[in-house]
Amino acid sequence: MATMTSRERVDKVIHFETPDRVPLCMGGATAATISAFAYQDLRRWLGLAEKPAIIHDLMQGVCLPHDDVYRHYGLDIVPLSLPVYLDRWKPWSPRPGYTFNVFHNADLAAQADGGWKLRHPASGRCVQMPPGGYFFDDLERAGVPPENVDAMLLAARDEGERVFGET
Repeated sequence: MATMTSRERVDKVIHFETPDRVPLCMGGATAATISAFAYQDLRRWLGLAEKPAIIHDLMQGVCLPHDDVYRHYGLDIVPLSLPVYLDRWKPWSPRPGYTFNVFHNADLAAQADGGWKLRHPASGRCVQMPPGGYFFDDLERAGVPPENVDAMLLAARDEGERVFGET
């Protein structure tokens, strides 16, 4: 089978036909994203030039790959849902060694413990990223009263350890 272009490969799969290989995706679909922290580490590991990751979903901390990563891996699927206007981004450094570009109106506030708070511009609701975290937690939306957060996190840790030990 001859080598296909990305468009041909994706078209085959959409029509339930066999492509020359499985189409590759990183950030081209919401379900195929990569953590901005992991992405920066990947760029360093590949020896690519330092470039701030563009975080398109600040809650999840996921980013859009740069063209050099698309070329390196031969990625087939690119995102079309977000026009990237570089003048609409601002830098954010959540911890040493990591600088990302985030939406220019992101209301981010560093906390004394090393965590971060993100305030929604319209509702004023806040979400938090714990120190050393990789994404923002919306515990209020999950129905966890603020006074129960620590107990909930300890219970989740204990359950994770139980499952790990039994599997």
